[in-house]
Amino acid sequence: MEDDLDVYTFLSEYLKGFRNDTIEFKSLQVRQSIVNAVHLLVFLYSLLAACGTTSNTGLLYCIYQQPTPRHYLSYYIINLAVVNILKCVIVLPISLTNSIFQNWLFGDNICYILPMIQEISLHITGWTYYVMSKRHLNQLKYPGNQRYGSDCMMLILTWIVGFILVIPYRFYVRYIDFGKILGDHKILKYQFEGVGICAVRSLSGIREYVKGIFIVMCLVPLILSMWRFKEVSDQLHKLKIPQIVTCCNSTIHMSKTSFSSKKRDSLKLGVNFKHEPYKIFVDVRKEKISLRYLFLMLALDTIFLLPLKVVRLFKFIQNNLFTVTWNYDMIFIVLVWIAFLPTCIISLLYASWQLSL
Repeated sequence: MEDDLDVYTFLSEYLKGFRNDTIEFKSLQVRQSIVNAVHLLVFLYSLLAACGTTSNTGLLYCIYQQPTPRHYLSYYIINLAVVNILKCVIVLPISLTNSIFQNWLFGDNICYILPMIQEISLHITGWTYYVMSKRHLNQLKYPGNQRYGSDCMMLILTWIVGFILVIPYRFYVRYIDFGKILGDHKILKYQFEGVGICAVRSLSGIREYVKGIFIVMCLVPLILSMWRFKEVSDQLHKLKIPQIVTCCNSTIHMSKTSFSSKKRDSLKLGVNFKHEPYKIFVDVRKEKISLRYLFLMLALDTIFLLPLKVVRLFKFIQNNLFTVTWNYDMIFIVLVWIAFLPTCIISLLYASWQLSL
């Protein structure tokens, strides 16, 4: 891939983020644009991470305590809770540290992995809503078809596809080790030894990639989920009142038939398939409540996430990525915090949903 990054230009722009009297670059340096608000930001992010981790852990415990068979959407809610815990425990702390400090603290490996973790945790959530809406619709059309194995496979597939689609980030990011670059200058090498920064390798390339990933991993699952929820609503409208649906289940009956042969007697096993009808009660009221809460979860997740996606996309569309202002830094950090608010809200909505049934 073409590398259009001038490391010396980047170093010059990188130094503008420090105070003029800065001598020690290997120690932690808070960004000057947010130095007055850093304590408030740490408090808000810590509060969000703690609340999100606690609430989603409690959600997992409540589902675990449910009697079997559990609700057919339980696996999808579990997946959302696991992703939310991942966001609170890993993504939020690293994102905050990267946002408030001018220094890159995590080395070259995390430099490549961080954007992948940030993206996959957000996009798996979106695709989980789609497969959950599809499962909801299938349950109404074919209420006797309890395919828990298929549910797990669909969720595993969302993780696999998510990982595959974020792999290209590895080729658009470059870790710059200033100590190695300035190896010919003894004084500068000592000052910048071990100091590095994560940079965009190809601005034009990552711009197109971010646009594509925004469409595929954000807009597409949102549109498909809305469409599926609309179909669920139409299906519930057809039912109108609680109904008993007759389904068929295939059972196997083994029969033994003796027969004689000229040489010896043999035993023939005959297998007969018999379709035995059984009835399932579809509670339209409960299904409508479930649809209402699922739609609300999706809507809140989209409303809180979309501003961050738009601002981030606008950042890459700009020709100059080095322009840093107090307004932009603060807006971006606040939008990240808002985008992760659903990690706390989803568990509360789930509790309200269960109490309403």
